[in-house]
Amino acid sequence: MNITTLTNSISTSSFSPNNTNGSSTETVNSDIKTTTSSHPVSSLTMLNDTLHNIRTTNQALKKDLSQKTLTKTSLEEIALHSSQISMDVNKSAQLLDILSKKEYPINKDARELLHSAPEEAELDGYQMISHRELWDKIAKSINNINEQYLKVYEHAVSSYTQMYQDFSAVLSSLAGWISPGGNDGNSVKLQVNSLKAELTKLKEKYEDKPLYPANNTVSKEQADKWLTELGGTIGTVSKKKRGICCQYKHEPNRQYVKKLK
Repeated sequence: MNITTLTNSISTSSFSPNNTNGSSTETVNSDIKTTTSSHPVSSLTMLNDTLHNIRTTNQALKKDLSQKTLTKTSLEEIALHSSQISMDVNKSAQLLDILSKKEYPINKDARELLHSAPEEAELDGYQMISHRELWDKIAKSINNINEQYLKVYEHAVSSYTQMYQDFSAVLSSLAGWISPGGNDGNSVKLQVNSLKAELTKLKEKYEDKPLYPANNTVSKEQADKWLTELGGTIGTVSKKKRGICCQYKHEPNRQYVKKLK
């Protein structure tokens, strides 16, 4: 078999969206479609679509994080996009695993071609590896993206959302601390101590809960990089007892408490 034969087999393999010979069922969680003769959807096509979705959602996530002010709605969008990317990465890894194991014609032809080559054959100076080994390396790379990139976003967004919800709860309690302050109806009384106590409690709760990293410490360069990735305006790089980290920007809260004195 030569390169031309292998190339031609690609267009007739079960990777093609128009192939109607496949009747096997591929299950990757509940959202992977079933491959049947009446509704043929190849794993390669699904993988391509999933990777396209990851790129598109990642662009939307970067746009969300670039906003100068994060509202409740924008935080929900960030959480949604982060979750979608994480699911698509896992889906891609599972599809790659399927592609490496199934007896697709392209897999068979590729193996025959590789096995017919000398054991020490090289291509452009690099030692050739098997088709399955290649898919395995790609799958591991995608999983590394999930571990090293997406989980950082997931932790940061989850932490920031929780703090925002706690702050919103303080604002919701504000109405109960305000009462009429005079007979003319033009003044009000505010229970300053109650508001100050809740804001102080909020500051203390998140004083040692960094956005990044979730545990341990990192270099200042890493912290600066991730603060930029997270939008730059939602936090600051700080040096705590645990080391350097990306911290919530507590200064607005400190100013509130200071003015209530």
